[in-house]
Amino acid sequence: MNAGHRMDQVGRIERQLKHRFADAIHRLSVLRQRSSAKERDGAGDNTPLSEGVEASWAAAEHDSDRSESARLMANAVELQSALKRIETGVYGRCLDCGGPIAPQRLRALPEASRCVTCETRKEAAPAGSST
Repeated sequence: MNAGHRMDQVGRIERQLKHRFADAIHRLSVLRQRSSAKERDGAGDNTPLSEGVEASWAAAEHDSDRSESARLMANAVELQSALKRIETGVYGRCLDCGGPIAPQRLRALPEASRCVTCETRKEAAPAGSST
């Protein structure tokens, strides 16, 4: 019964996760289409000042789009992983210690894969650490 969670709660969470996953995929698609259109279209009135300003603006926008794409991809992976945990019956259990994830945490962050203690430990670990 998914780590003690009532089935109706798990069903509601599953629907929410599926909706958020579809939204993340849609937003990724929009970003990619926008980037492709910009690359195809080019732009500018070819004055030296406008070329420099446009190049700076385009670079900043490209960096912003890449950051947003990376964030959306990471979120989609987390959402998909949570859906897989529901499917396999282990949703609500910490991936690190195996203990239950607090219901309040799952309500706030349904894709949570770790209890607060293990997540805090993971965030405190130095980069590149396998903890």
